Amino acid sequence: GLDQAWISEQNMRKGINHMGKENVGIGRIAFRFTDPLVNDSALSSSVISVLRQRCNLFNKIDRQLHLTLTADQEAGTNEYYVVNKVAKNAQWAAMINSHVHWIQQNTQHPVVGISPFNEGDYWSVEEGATVDKQVQVARLLRENYPRLDSTAIVGANTLNDDKAMEWYTPGKQYFDWGNTHQLAGSFDNFVKFYQQLQQDGKVGYADEMHNVGEAMIGLEYGMTVGIWWGFDSRARGEFCDISRQD
Repeated sequence: GLDQAWISEQNMRKGINHMGKENVGIGRIAFRFTDPLVNDSALSSSVISVLRQRCNLFNKIDRQLHLTLTADQEAGTNEYYVVNKVAKNAQWAAMINSHVHWIQQNTQHPVVGISPFNEGDYWSVEEGATVDKQVQVARLLRENYPRLDSTAIVGANTLNDDKAMEWYTPGKQYFDWGNTHQLAGSFDNFVKFYQQLQQDGKVGYADEMHNVGEAMIGLEYGMTVGIWWGFDSRARGEFCDISRQD
């Protein structure tokens, strides 16, 4: 899949050109927590504007392309969601649900996965994320929002794969997919994480693959859903094409 959590039409067009539209099966966008919810339930016009931009970019591939959601912490954080560096669980979950609601009402894109936090091991100040907060928000999403019944909740989502098991294990009863990045951490722990997901019957997910090596290793040990971060090489497209051949 391709990413528009980092909004870049150039990255998307590179991906299409090198992969081919037929090899793009999923896209990643992001929820923003820059503005409070209107009446504690609806997105602000500025948040909607960015969300629409992301969805419209993926319309160029397929108006019904499956999408996943992650956190856009670089956009900034409103105290409605995080106070004293601690996330407010109920508001955070409601904000994610409101993003999904808008997508369902205004596009044809199914939302197939939600990461409550992104790289909480790194962005803990901005997101107010902790291991416990991720578990509690995942629980609220699963138990309180029927519109999400068919949407996977994603756990771990760490920058450092050495931390992935620590962020995944306490909440795995709520997580359908497990996800880590490989911007830090060991080869062995990257492998062990995907092996554990496979053992637990979860979907192995990597939503920020930065190189072909991550895709090759992940696929070997249990990862089945992958999204390229940016798009900077012909090799990525060739790998997608070759890996789909019988």
